[in-house]
Amino acid sequence: MKTSPAKIRLAEDGANPWYEMVLIEGRNRQIRRMFERVGHHVEKIKRVQLGPLVLDVPPGKVRELTKREVEELRKAVSGEKKERKDNAETQRTLRKRREEKI
Repeated sequence: MKTSPAKIRLAEDGANPWYEMVLIEGRNRQIRRMFERVGHHVEKIKRVQLGPLVLDVPPGKVRELTKREVEELRKAVSGEKKERKDNAETQRTLRKRREEKI
């Protein structure tokens, strides 16, 4: 089954490198299969964004969505085009939210 193209970049190099992937549509175990196909074993996968939502809550915790997040979700499900956040903006958002919690 063919899927939409994925974007990938090396986020952290080293003996155990980290990659950042952007998928338009994800299939079951797609990331693991893609890496296995080129000879790399995947140990961990961390989802940091789902559509317009930045996933900044630790496992097992919850928080209410902001008004802006609700608005962005409504736009996403209605099919309205929205500017995509680049990774740098996503990381700044995550840092800002962590700092606000301290």
